[in-house]
Amino acid sequence: MLARLCSGIPCATVEVDLDGNGSGTWQSTNSSYVPDGVIDCEQTNGVITVARCSATYKDLGFGLKIYYTILPATGSSVCVTSGCFDDFKSGYFEFSDDTTIGAEFRLDKETLTIGEGAPLRGGVTSAPAGIDCGDASLDLVCAAEFNYGDQVTLTASPRLPDVFVRWTGACSGQPAICVLAMTSDKSTDALFAPAPSPTATPKPTPRATPRATARPTPTAVSSLVPGDSGSPNSSESPSATASLSTGSSASPSGSPDPASDPGDGDSLPILLLVLGGGALLGGGAGIGVLAARRRPPASPPAGPLEP
Repeated sequence: MLARLCSGIPCATVEVDLDGNGSGTWQSTNSSYVPDGVIDCEQTNGVITVARCSATYKDLGFGLKIYYTILPATGSSVCVTSGCFDDFKSGYFEFSDDTTIGAEFRLDKETLTIGEGAPLRGGVTSAPAGIDCGDASLDLVCAAEFNYGDQVTLTASPRLPDVFVRWTGACSGQPAICVLAMTSDKSTDALFAPAPSPTATPKPTPRATPRATARPTPTAVSSLVPGDSGSPNSSESPSATASLSTGSSASPSGSPDPASDPGDGDSLPILLLVLGGGALLGGGAGIGVLAARRRPPASPPAGPLEP
């Protein structure tokens, strides 16, 4: 017999009590038996987000029976009096008085394994806590469980003078601080190596200083005039002589042309250029001398002397 009446009809209330740190929903499906709505109770990561967690049922002469569906969210499982499961569960139960039904949604546990069979030359720690291995004991393998969806930060710390090289497995490609989302079981390994020997910095090669090139030393200067025997250095090096005359020309015999002679008995300047031996090859060079000499006046024609 039901303990109370609802509008003269025997009735009873069913209340769902959700618990745990997981996520999921608990819903009733036989709404025709419920005058004030169905049960629709939802929890997310341990917090009730939809609070329609109770309903009152009337006995219409067929007894009270409630049909329900329990659906844990991804990464969660649910435990009831009949056991725990990670898939949806549907069923019914009968009751004759106010009843509380409990359900616990639990986050799944995911296992994180460090250093699967590889010796460590440093340590690996985690936040949240759970992993702390390799640094002192050189454990080959250590592991810890974390809740589904946890963001786990792993830090690889080499023992000096060793250095961190890289991760393998789930942390591959990440720096020494690796962040993993625990949505499944994962494994990773931190690899360390001895520090490389310092490389000597090569000294810069000094650049050669260009040597000054000595300038050619001029040879001795001498004046050459017609009738001189030549340069004092003529025995050491050949010399070249160039003469320039203005307004006069030489006859083939080498004597002045009377027709072109200025007629005043003066000779025009004569330019003598003496080049020392090797001047054209970068050796000592002679210096040209400009010499001008007046031609002596022509002697008067010989004649009888006056008494």
